[in-house]
Amino acid sequence: MRSSATDPAAQGTMSEADFDELGDLLAADWAPESAMDLEQLDGFLAGVICAPRALLPSAWLPAVFGGEPPEFPDADTAQRVFELLMRRHNEIADALNAPVERLDDPRAYDPLLIDWDRNAEGVRQLAESGEVPRLPLYGELWAHGFLRAVDLARDDWDELPDDDEEGAQLVDESLAAIVALVPEDDDEARQADEAGEDRDELVADALIAAYDLRDYWRELQFEQVRVKEPIRRQPKIGRNDPCPCGSGRKFKQCHGREQ
Repeated sequence: MRSSATDPAAQGTMSEADFDELGDLLAADWAPESAMDLEQLDGFLAGVICAPRALLPSAWLPAVFGGEPPEFPDADTAQRVFELLMRRHNEIADALNAPVERLDDPRAYDPLLIDWDRNAEGVRQLAESGEVPRLPLYGELWAHGFLRAVDLARDDWDELPDDDEEGAQLVDESLAAIVALVPEDDDEARQADEAGEDRDELVADALIAAYDLRDYWRELQFEQVRVKEPIRRQPKIGRNDPCPCGSGRKFKQCHGREQ
């Protein structure tokens, strides 16, 4: 199987057909019932990218299927699933790494969110059938996915620098903005739905929080590497040392003249 880092098919923008195909694959008969849907997957991948340390696919791929290994019908199906997952992962990473200042910037992260139309026939039948306790609120499943990624690397999220109170506050407030999309219980969800609560603002706050988290951890990682990385200088050549060019002459009589 080719690496997604070098496979051209793992690059580029996902089309609507690609998303439909990925959704069908995750809901296929061979996939565990605990596999994520597209909205939860999108939040999960965003959480993986915003993690304090880079997470390898081998660490997060099992969680996509609820921790259960999928029984792929064949190698081609497995490769296609991983290819589509990595394409969306890379697409989200590019968006969260982009220097955007507004969410309406064309480069900004555009999450996959389901806007449930309560008046739609299919949605109404689903709610009335009792197959689900209630319909998810706008952005709720995305937040569940993001928080699942946080739980996956909980030890890393808890390792904040002891002297960085401002950073700790940013992380806490950012996670709180994402948690705000998830009602504590069904009663709270029903009250929010009946009150016609504007979820767009909550979703915008959560997306800004994702950018803040991504920027914070990236800057912290850069500082750690910069401090730990030793400064390497070329060894100094004495004027009377042999010239490194191999001429056999002294440095001062050869290339040292140029200095």
